[in-house]
Amino acid sequence: MYFDFEDGHPDLERVPSAFTPREGAMASVIVHLSALLLLVLLPKLPYFQRLAAEKAAAQAKLAELQKQPPTRFVFVQPRVEFMPKRPPRTPTGITRQPLPLSLRVPQAARRGSFHPGRGKWHVYPFG
Repeated sequence: MYFDFEDGHPDLERVPSAFTPREGAMASVIVHLSALLLLVLLPKLPYFQRLAAEKAAAQAKLAELQKQPPTRFVFVQPRVEFMPKRPPRTPTGITRQPLPLSLRVPQAARRGSFHPGRGKWHVYPFG
């Protein structure tokens, strides 16, 4: 919509409708009747009758399977927990024995180094 009071823009004309109201009503009746006709006649076609027979056979097979006793599932668990054949190298094993002094991390390596260019969490390789 334009608010030009000097007649610089002429009014836009509407495009006439493709159907008259009578033709629109007639097209609507034809479309609805054809949809109703398809709903009535489609189930009588051989393809859809075959689909219905396959569905009935599948339902009969399912009903037969439901009559059988259910499958029994058995959970097998090993006996409690076995002791390891050799002691673990870390103190997180079952026996909770501390590490020998030869395997412990040196105290200086645990604290980290404060050298320039190396952060607190730098890890030194053991060699």
